[in-house]
Amino acid sequence: VNENYGTETGDRLLIKVSDVLTRCIKDNGSVIRWASDEFLVLLPNVNETTAEALMNICSCEFSGVTVNGVPLRGFFGFATRTSTETSMKALLQNAEIHGTNVNM
Repeated sequence: VNENYGTETGDRLLIKVSDVLTRCIKDNGSVIRWASDEFLVLLPNVNETTAEALMNICSCEFSGVTVNGVPLRGFFGFATRTSTETSMKALLQNAEIHGTNVNM
């Protein structure tokens, strides 16, 4: 995005993604910027059914949202951790395996 549309648009897209995710999850968890264009949503004490529902709400909220004419796009996946023995790496890999692209 930065190369094609400029860093201002790229920055605004990141802010918009954060805003949409934060609005969708409400008080259920926290939105964290994980990498340059990746976000994690941590939902402590949320079961798999609720996590999946929140993921679907977030992905639907991307529909039709643009910044300077650039649509929000994302990859949404989720995984639940039911044991402290499950590593964060394994949890992230599981979320990626069961994820879906949202290209609006």
